[in-house]
Amino acid sequence: MVEAFARNMMQHGYETDQLNQFWTDSQAFILMGAVIYIIATIFKKGVDIQNENDLTV
Repeated sequence: MVEAFARNMMQHGYETDQLNQFWTDSQAFILMGAVIYIIATIFKKGVDIQNENDLTV
């Protein structure tokens, strides 16, 4: 999919040579994004629980 996108961009005159160093690590970026999302969800749930406990006291 990325290769097809790069070929399409090259046909329109864009240079994609500088992007090759980032495409090899794309799976790592997606994994880190997923990890950060999970951590944010856990913190959000913790804040919700803490706010609920503050209201019941």
